[in-house]
Amino acid sequence: MRLPNPSILLLLAHAPTIALGQPVTVTLATHVPVGKKPTITVKAATRVVDLVLDLTRSEDGGKVTARLPVLGAGQSRVFPLGDGALGSAHYDGTLTLTYGAGESWNSGIAIDTMVNAEIKIGYQREHLFLDRHVLEFQISRPSKQIEAELTVLGDEGQEIGQGKQSFANAAAGKWLAIPWAPSAEGAVMVMKLHVSDAGGWADETLTPWSISIPHEEVNFATGSAVIGESERPKVDAAYALIMAEVAKAKRLDVRCSLFISGHTDTVGTRSHNQKLSVERAQAIAGYFRKQGLTIKVSYEGFGEDRPKVQTADETAEAANRRADYVLSAEAPPSLGQVFRWKEVK
Repeated sequence: MRLPNPSILLLLAHAPTIALGQPVTVTLATHVPVGKKPTITVKAATRVVDLVLDLTRSEDGGKVTARLPVLGAGQSRVFPLGDGALGSAHYDGTLTLTYGAGESWNSGIAIDTMVNAEIKIGYQREHLFLDRHVLEFQISRPSKQIEAELTVLGDEGQEIGQGKQSFANAAAGKWLAIPWAPSAEGAVMVMKLHVSDAGGWADETLTPWSISIPHEEVNFATGSAVIGESERPKVDAAYALIMAEVAKAKRLDVRCSLFISGHTDTVGTRSHNQKLSVERAQAIAGYFRKQGLTIKVSYEGFGEDRPKVQTADETAEAANRRADYVLSAEAPPSLGQVFRWKEVK
């Protein structure tokens, strides 16, 4: 069988397996980690003879030449490309062979390869400065020259900022700052960070989105954590706001959780207030769950330790008797305190 066009240019940079038709199939491994070499694998659909792979690396003229006198039907041979050096390379060349009743076949080949020294991106919420439009991140290995690109998306999925920054002689574990220029108003929902150098690249999607749900405070009876009948409309109104914000997050494939924190004033003992704040936060969190909220809901009590208004002991301060409802893709910061969020099942 003779191919209609025996000379075919194959652009193989992004195609892992190419069926060349009779008589061979080519499979590529073009993007590999450091310590390995890119490869091209040729598998014969029928017996072929005088197979020659002849490639030239465009960067330095380096040659990849391989010859096989025979490759039986169903057999394959793996040919390594290059010397495994970090970075990208481009190869051009030909694959020629003879098959069947002496039929000649050849194909032009163009291949792009990358040997990637893995980069891992480190991030902590405390190193994101939304008010200054600056993100700090870390890389897992040193780099002589690394490029960073940042895209910032708002809570409707719209782009609200971009940033680019170059870093020379970047050390592993050092905090690197990339500013971004806001292009529109909006709460930051998602940040997409891309970093690259001569040896590799990494992509990281950050979800620093967090929103405090406005609400009327539930008035509990003294010493009680039961939500009274007359107080339920307040919680129902907050539930409707929560569901609207959860719908926004889902549209952007952001998994968020609800965190309920309870607080008291300074009337009573510290241990009593701590226990009461936990129980009241649990009551509100449980109410949302019973209403049908399906996302993760967690609660914690802080007693009198996080007042809105600083007061003396045994002071009845309504502003401090409160609960905070926070929707977030990340746990709220601990502010140096040790506590454990408890999940409502």
